[in-house]
Amino acid sequence: MKRHHQSPASTQVPTGAQAVAKRVDDWQIRVGELYARFESLVATKTKFKARRTRKVQLKVGLMIKHHIKPVTLDILDIEADGAIVLSLIPKAPWVLGANGIVDIVGASAAWTLVDESEFPSSTPKWVLYSHVGREVGRHFDRNAISSLLTSAA
Repeated sequence: MKRHHQSPASTQVPTGAQAVAKRVDDWQIRVGELYARFESLVATKTKFKARRTRKVQLKVGLMIKHHIKPVTLDILDIEADGAIVLSLIPKAPWVLGANGIVDIVGASAAWTLVDESEFPSSTPKWVLYSHVGREVGRHFDRNAISSLLTSAA
């Protein structure tokens, strides 16, 4: 899916089932864009490979309430020497105070990646939080991805 930039006249947030469906569509786009960023850096590292073979189903309360079918999302696994060393797992398209959460799980550590942008922002603001010392987040950029890969190696 490709993100569509909206004109100011079309940024009004719809209500009910339409709003939930729009958020689910937006979540799929944001997760896909996040994975593409991660994959582009992994492709430059000979030790690592990125794979989208495992899946997770998105089926949250508002989707059930508004009769929106569950959505299947990829889990992005990062492998080194044939073993999974990191997994990016989309958890929630919306939570109080955030525009979505992706868990990053490694063999010896875990992180939470939070989109702190305001919906319907066309630009995610991903912030990485360690499960140790969660109070301070780190801007999620190429350096953060490189650090995750280094810690996973």
